[in-house]
Amino acid sequence: MENSEGPIRALRASVRQMEYIIGRMESALSPRSVTSPANVPAPARLELLQGMAVSLRSLTTKLALVTSNLPVSPDAVATVLHEITFGPLQCMVAVAVACTRDQWGKLFSSEVRRRVGRVIRELRKRLGELPSTTAGLSQAPSMTSTGVIWTALLEVCNVADAGLGGLIVEKVTEQRNMLEDAIAELERWSQDNSSSPSDSPASPPPPADDTILGPAPPQIPEAAVELRQLLRLTLYKLGLIRNLYVILIRGRLGQLPASPHPILPMPNGTHTEGGTFPPITNGDIHGPPPPHPSTYITRLDSATRGLMRIAPETDDLASSLYELDAPEAARLLDGICALARAAALATERDWRGEEDEHSVWVPDWVARLDAPETPPGWREL
Repeated sequence: MENSEGPIRALRASVRQMEYIIGRMESALSPRSVTSPANVPAPARLELLQGMAVSLRSLTTKLALVTSNLPVSPDAVATVLHEITFGPLQCMVAVAVACTRDQWGKLFSSEVRRRVGRVIRELRKRLGELPSTTAGLSQAPSMTSTGVIWTALLEVCNVADAGLGGLIVEKVTEQRNMLEDAIAELERWSQDNSSSPSDSPASPPPPADDTILGPAPPQIPEAAVELRQLLRLTLYKLGLIRNLYVILIRGRLGQLPASPHPILPMPNGTHTEGGTFPPITNGDIHGPPPPHPSTYITRLDSATRGLMRIAPETDDLASSLYELDAPEAARLLDGICALARAAALATERDWRGEEDEHSVWVPDWVARLDAPETPPGWREL
């Protein structure tokens, strides 16, 4: 009996060891962690992250296979756990920690840590499904958790493929789409309130099913002139902010490199974000050296901080309008405009700190955003 319990005891010990190490890894991924990042060159980190995700997928597949061959061999399972823990998983966490906020920006760094953290959490769940008794060695395992781990690893591969610029564009585009949905909803409500009661049809349309769509927003009272003006101004300014998203995605965020490094001018006066040429010093060309990544990463953080908050704030603004709370809606609109203004000013110059056509457009856009009322000729409510 003692001999038959020996292998399962060894397996339980391996599981406990892996759980302890996984706990340490989760602590290292915490935003408050002070773990020193690995000394891996920035361009190589994305390739390494993707490579480790592919290797870990192979090992989780191997783990699924060795637990599917009944009766399960505890030694075989323990061997695979050791390969996972001290192989690609440890390296993946080290790379995620190396993508620091000051070098990669808060948004990218947080997203990498979040996705790697999800892999760790799913692996922890998989450990809980491993046999813990001799009888469990003869029970068929579930493959569901393995598929979930694969999905989490695919997300890690996707962020490595996208790189810094690709991920920023992806996340900001999601926020732009959310903003457009909120604007469309407010525009429909505006149209519903555009006609006077005398113009309304004699028989009202059938009520919507509140259990599915929720209660319809109330009509704006005829006497609520201030609220009508605020709704008109809100639609005007949100339209300007929607245009800002489109222009920033195309003209600024889409020009970010895949990994942070100096954005170098090329010998013929143009520039590249690919880092093909060696670092240029004052002795190579006339003028100052290219900006260090921390220069434009700081500006990028300032821009994305606002761009990621505008859509949720717009939902709150819409709720205040539906509740006919003009003072609260005005306060939220001012806050949204402040976020958008900060994002525009942070990206006024290109990532090398030079002026271009976008730099000329920003002051005019800010002036229109700061206008106290809609311009003449803008559609009336």
